[in-house]
Amino acid sequence: MQESRDYAVMEPASDELLFSEIYHSLIHSQSLDSLLSVEDKYATDMHRLLDDRDRNIASIEARSAHCISRIKEKKN
Repeated sequence: MQESRDYAVMEPASDELLFSEIYHSLIHSQSLDSLLSVEDKYATDMHRLLDDRDRNIASIEARSAHCISRIKEKKN
């Protein structure tokens, strides 16, 4: 068996193999709960950030529409 290893050409591990090994070690580690907690907080923060962005855009659009209406009224 050792002889075949001596002459074998070692190929680098594929991305899929590396991912599966890292994923397996993560799932079976004590870090999983911490990682899931951080991911959950990140998702919550991102939702809040996107909601704030959407409200700001809506506010800007409303102000813009109001200003355009006033300008049109002044021209008439």
